[in-house]
Amino acid sequence: MDAAGERLVRLVTYDDVVALMREGVAQAGSQRAYAWATCLHEGDLGQVLRGRKVPSERMCGLVGVERHLVVMGEPYSPVWELDLSGASVLDADLHALRQRLARLSAAKRARAAAEATS
Repeated sequence: MDAAGERLVRLVTYDDVVALMREGVAQAGSQRAYAWATCLHEGDLGQVLRGRKVPSERMCGLVGVERHLVVMGEPYSPVWELDLSGASVLDADLHALRQRLARLSAAKRARAAAEATS
């Protein structure tokens, strides 16, 4: 704990979670033994250890990791228009790209709905 009494946390990646799971597998003796001891599906465990799947929230919890969402910068909301008067050129380009993608998605959904009715 720091001087203000707040809890300090360490940020980890999914690679760190997989490494902790590998340690558990090594202690258990095999993937099957670890899966049985933790009530995990053997196939899911194998997929995560091979990097084909992201560890589930339950898997993260088994190795003492909590999953939290973090907002990086200002959240983007396509519902409201953004004031880009103080934004950089890259911000304006990104906003224009997001608007274009939203229009293309709407057009694609409209075409799919039209094809479904015909």
